[in-house]
Amino acid sequence: MTDTAHYSPALIPAARTLAARGALDRDLAIAFGVSFQTIRAWKQQHPDFAAACRLPPAARCRR
Repeated sequence: MTDTAHYSPALIPAARTLAARGALDRDLAIAFGVSFQTIRAWKQQHPDFAAACRLPPAARCRR
C-alpha cells in the first residue's frame, strides 16, 4: 500500500530540479521521504508530477 496523502503540487518544482540533476525515482523517494512505490503512484495519479520527474535529454546522457 502506498502513502498518497503527502502529495502536494508544491513538490513539482523540487521534482523538476532533481530530475534535471539526474535523479531517478529512488532518489526522489529519498528526497521526499516516501517509498519508491509512492513516487510511482504519484506519477500515475498526477500527470504534472510525472512530467516534472522526466529526465531531460542532458541528464539521460550522464546516466
